Amino acid sequence: QIIDEIPFWQNGKGFTNKNRNTLYIINKSNNEIRMISGLYSDVMQYEVKDNLIYFSANTFSNRQELFSELYKYELDQNKTDDLLEEKNHELYKFLIINDQIYIFAVDTNKYGINENSSLYKINDGALSLVWSKDEEASSNVGSDSKLGSGIECKVYDNYIYYTVLDRDKTINKKIDLLGNEKTIVENFSSIDFFDVVNDKIIFCTTEDLSLQELYLLSSNEISKLTSINDNV
Repeated sequence: QIIDEIPFWQNGKGFTNKNRNTLYIINKSNNEIRMISGLYSDVMQYEVKDNLIYFSANTFSNRQELFSELYKYELDQNKTDDLLEEKNHELYKFLIINDQIYIFAVDTNKYGINENSSLYKINDGALSLVWSKDEEASSNVGSDSKLGSGIECKVYDNYIYYTVLDRDKTINKKIDLLGNEKTIVENFSSIDFFDVVNDKIIFCTTEDLSLQELYLLSSNEISKLTSINDNV
């Protein structure tokens, strides 16, 4: 086993030395395969919109970089553009809303890499702060009894819906594109994932010491949809 970079191991993955998540395009007409991310780029997320592919990646060959990059690849031009002029934030999930890119990122100035992320939008290669409440837009409740995972952040009707842990409860909120937030679902011990459709929210939660069940929020009323684990 060759070890010539840091990190070379991850829990659950084993040796990761020179292993990368790589983004390719396959031409089905001639079976041509073309790499669009760099040889040493570890792709974290990608989104396709029309003839554009957006992707975030961390590129390194010997020591992993603290900050990641965000790129736009144009299919017609076979060209990749770097969307951020300065590498001074660790990037997490990015969202494309009305052709504008929003991204959860950390500047590491206060607590380092363990800070909760803030929401930014990208303007002319720079990050512009939209929302920052020292809340992590994800469900952080851990348990060996959970049966699965799913959506923890979603765009619906120009709002960004997300879950956040607040002391001993998990809350579902939404943020508009100006950074104004509103609480949607609260006082559940663990909202593990959710989905939004037709102004209704379906969410999976562990409540009253039970295992995961599905609940529905509709017209400000919450109802339990499943009883899969009532006898457990």
